[in-house]
Amino acid sequence: MRARKRMIKRVAIVHHRGDQIRQSERSALHVADVIRASGRDVLFFTPPGGPMEDIVRQSSFALVPIDDQSREKGLWGGPIATSRAFISLKRYSIDLVHCMSVQALRHMARPARLCHARLVAHIQSVPADKELHRSGCGMADLVIAPTEAIRSPLTAYLNQRKRNRAAAASLLPLFVDFPDDDAPKRGKQLRASHHLSPDEAVVGMWGPLIPRMGADLLLEAVELIARRGLRPKVWIVGDDPDTDSNHLNELRDQARSLGIGDQVRFWGAQDDKSAFLSAMDIMVVPARLEPYGLIAVEAMLGHTAVVATDTGGLPDCVRNGETGLLVPPVAPDLLSDAVFRLLVDMDARQQVVQGGEQFARAVYSQNSFADRLIGYYDRLENRGSAGEGVLEESVADESHSKAMLGKMDFDRTKEPFQNRAVAPVGIGAVNADPPSEEGVGKP
Repeated sequence: MRARKRMIKRVAIVHHRGDQIRQSERSALHVADVIRASGRDVLFFTPPGGPMEDIVRQSSFALVPIDDQSREKGLWGGPIATSRAFISLKRYSIDLVHCMSVQALRHMARPARLCHARLVAHIQSVPADKELHRSGCGMADLVIAPTEAIRSPLTAYLNQRKRNRAAAASLLPLFVDFPDDDAPKRGKQLRASHHLSPDEAVVGMWGPLIPRMGADLLLEAVELIARRGLRPKVWIVGDDPDTDSNHLNELRDQARSLGIGDQVRFWGAQDDKSAFLSAMDIMVVPARLEPYGLIAVEAMLGHTAVVATDTGGLPDCVRNGETGLLVPPVAPDLLSDAVFRLLVDMDARQQVVQGGEQFARAVYSQNSFADRLIGYYDRLENRGSAGEGVLEESVADESHSKAMLGKMDFDRTKEPFQNRAVAPVGIGAVNADPPSEEGVGKP
C-alpha cells in the first residue's frame, strides 16, 4: 500500500556560528529564496551574534535564535540544547530542517528526529568520519554535497552504516553569477589600455596568492613554454591575504629568476572580475587543492578557455577535451603542454570555449540550482516512509524537470512576513507570536 504523502510546508534553514565555508551565508540565503519561491514558508535558525544574524535581519526572513552554547557545558549541556531546539521546532511547526553544515547538523539532527521533521544535511566540506558520526548524518533523509569530491566520501560513510535514512549522498552543484552584458566590452578596453592586439595571447590566473593555489607552478609552466618559443603575457590577479607572508615577493623573485619577469604582471586584488576573465584568452587554475572550482566556471562564462588541475571540485566542471583541459596537480611540465596546446591550436581552444560556456550555463545557473533543489524536496514529499528510495543524481544529469524554470521569483520584498526576531522557548522572552496554522507570513 502506498504511504500517504507528507507535505513540506514550513522549513527551518539552520546556519551555525562555526560555518566559515566560502559562500556559506550567500548559499544559505539562496536556498531560502528558492524554497520560498516554491510556495513553502521559511524561517532561519541561527545563533545570536553569529555571522548570519545581521544578514537575515536585513532580509525579509524570520529569525529564530538558537542556543549553541549549552551543548558544550558539562554533562547536561547536550540534553538541554536538544530540548530547547526541539521546543523551537515544535513551536513553529517545522516540517523540514535544512542544515547548512556538519556543525548545524550536529545541533539539530536529534531534535528534528524527535519532532518527526524531515532532515536535510547540506555538507559543503569533507569532514572526518568521527565528525560525521557525532553530527548524526545517518539520521538525515537527504544528504547533499556540492561536488563529487565531497559526495563520494559521504556516500562511502553512509554505505558503511546499516541504519541510515539516506542510502547515498546526492549532488547539488553551487551556482555562479553570470557576467553582465558589458563585460566583453570592458575586457577589450582593458586589453587596449595595455596595448595588446587581438592576436596577442593573455594567460591568466585569478585567486588568492597562497601556496595552495599554485601560482608558482604556473610560473614554472610559463618558463617551459618560453623555451618552446612562445612568450604570452601572464596576468596573475589576486593578493596574499596573509599580510605577514612573503609569498608574493617570492613569486616575483621566481619570475625574474626564470627569465619571464617581463611577461608576468601581478595585478593585486581587483574588483571587476568579469572584465579580467573576458580579457584573458586562457585561464589557468593550477591549484594543489581546490574544493569547488567556481573560478573555472566563471571563466567559461567569460568565453575563456580553461586549463585546470585534477583536484577537488575542478573535475566536476572541467571535462578534459570538452569544457577545458585537465592535468594532474603539481605537474608543471604537463601544465605547460596543455597551455601550449591551446595557444597554438585555435580549433581546440574554440572547442573548449564553446563546450565550457554551454556546460556552465546549463549546470551552474541559479535556475538550475533551484530546479534541482526543489526536485529533491518534491521527491522527499513523495517518499512514503523515511529512508525509502535513494535521491541520487550526477552533476551532468539533465533529466531533472524544467517545470520550475521561469516560475521562480527571488524578490524578497514580496514576502508579507517582514523581518522580526523570534526568541525560542527557553532563550529570553518571546518577541512575536509563532506562525499561524495558515502559514508563515500569511496576513
